[in-house]
Parts: sequence; structure tokens; C-alpha cells
Amino acid sequence: MSSTNPTLQAKPSAEAADPRIAAWQEAYQRFGVNPKKARPSAEALLRRVVNGNPVPWINKAVNAYLFAELFYLLPVGGYTLGRLQGDLQLRLSPGDEPFTPIGGTEVEQTSAGEVVYADDARVLTRRWNFRDCDHAKVEADSRDIILFVEAPSAAVTTEDLKGLVSLIGEKIQQHCGGRTTLGLLDVREARAVQLPTE
Repeated sequence: MSSTNPTLQAKPSAEAADPRIAAWQEAYQRFGVNPKKARPSAEALLRRVVNGNPVPWINKAVNAYLFAELFYLLPVGGYTLGRLQGDLQLRLSPGDEPFTPIGGTEVEQTSAGEVVYADDARVLTRRWNFRDCDHAKVEADSRDIILFVEAPSAAVTTEDLKGLVSLIGEKIQQHCGGRTTLGLLDVREARAVQLPTE
């Protein structure tokens, strides 16, 4: 699997011209985060590649969804399912919740009003998709993983989301084996969904 997308020829200054990148920058601004200081994960990955740096090799599963993230320019979050406890929520943090990032040794504290993913035991992300936690990271021996991608505004189409998850499923099956199950939550219709884990 190639670590870069050969169609990516844009200059860093042109990134904001893509409506998907711009949608996530605007989403960060809406909850008080400067997207130039804490970049949405897809934009950070794109900038890395455009600046001539390779996509880091992590493991087959993670690199499968990083490939798709680059292709669709949409952030993807991933967790090892067996390390999650209880329900998974996308919510606003009240602030001062402990968080240890992937590879980190020091505990950070969330800011009040920050968008986070969390289960019943801990915060799983900082600033929505800026940084993932170490506890539930996808590792080479992870057998069951769960991935998330969202549309923060109408600028990100349902077709983009479906295309992205289909590409992830294709790459996961191609490079990792196993099977994938897809689910879609439309907040205009519901606020919760049973995760398709069976």
C-alpha cells in the first residue's frame, strides 16, 4: 500500500480551498480552537505529505485508514474496541478531564467546552479529532477496532462519508483480512445508535 496519494500536488497555502478542510477549520473555530495551532487530523496529515514528509508507518490497520483520510481529506478516529468501556459519546467536556495522548507520558487536562470523544471511563480525544488517547489506540495486535468519521457541516457530503468508509473497508480487508461492518448516524434523525459490532 502506498503511503502517499499521488494526486496530492497542492501547496500548503491551498489547503483551505478544499471545502472539507475548510469545514473542519470552521468547526474548530466554533468551539474556540485556533485551527492554525491545533489542526484537524486530516489537514495535519495532508500538510505533512505536501511538505515532503512520508506518512508514518504505524501498522496495517492504521495506515489503511490514513490512506483513505488523505484521499478524502476527512479526519478518521480509531480505537481498539476491547479497550472501550460502556457507551461512546461525542460531547462537550466540562473541562479539567484527564487525557494521555498516544505516545505521551504526561497527563493533559481538557478545556471547558472542548469537543471530545469519551467512553464511560475516560476522554478518548482532544479537540474532537486533533489527538487520540494512548489507552485505546489501534495497535498491530488489535483484532476488533472501531473507526469514526463525521461531517461537521453540510460542506461535507454524505457521499464523501460513504466513499471514505467504503475505501477504508476495502483497504482494511485487503491488508488486514477479516470483515467490516458500516453504520451511519444522522443527528437530524437520532442522537444515538447501536454500534454495529456483531
